[in-house]
Amino acid sequence: GAAFDMRDADVKHSRICKTTPWRLRDRCRCAAAPFVKGEFLSPSGVCRRSSLLGSFRKRQRFMDVVCLGILVADIFANPMPALPAPGELGLTDRFLLGAGGCASNTAACLSRLGRTVKVLGKVGTDLFGGFVLDDLRRLGVDCSSVAFSKTHPTSGTVIVNVTGEDRRYIHCVGANADFSFADIDCAVLDEARVLYVGGYM
Repeated sequence: GAAFDMRDADVKHSRICKTTPWRLRDRCRCAAAPFVKGEFLSPSGVCRRSSLLGSFRKRQRFMDVVCLGILVADIFANPMPALPAPGELGLTDRFLLGAGGCASNTAACLSRLGRTVKVLGKVGTDLFGGFVLDDLRRLGVDCSSVAFSKTHPTSGTVIVNVTGEDRRYIHCVGANADFSFADIDCAVLDEARVLYVGGYM
């Protein structure tokens, strides 16, 4: 139906219908002005405002997707002509740092598609952990339920690129190895329409 503004309801009612006593505010049957003090009434006169707002708040409470899985700080080296020999310095044009891992990548893509997304996982209390969360927040992902490990660093992967060759990976499992069921707030799962699990199957 057409959109309406609750703030306009009192104005419409006061101008059009001055006969409805306020004691009948819950069952106004005036066809000309179905609004009483900001309440939206059905043609039968039954107030729909509370049910409409209640259903709206209920819909807003849910996340489209909760992504549970590994969170990684990825460090990419731009392609270099060859790997350096032992004791030799190899040069690359730049390093790129980004949030990676199954949960991060899926959440980021879904957020770009306009979905509301939350991640569940674990990072360390270090610079890489702070970066992963900041990068995901920048992409519109809810990170409020991510756990922190007191014993493990944030997981990280260095991706080495050599021109004409497949990528090489150097990986630290880190806090992902410390992630367990005890780190999951089950109330978050109740708020999810879809649960994605990656990296722990």
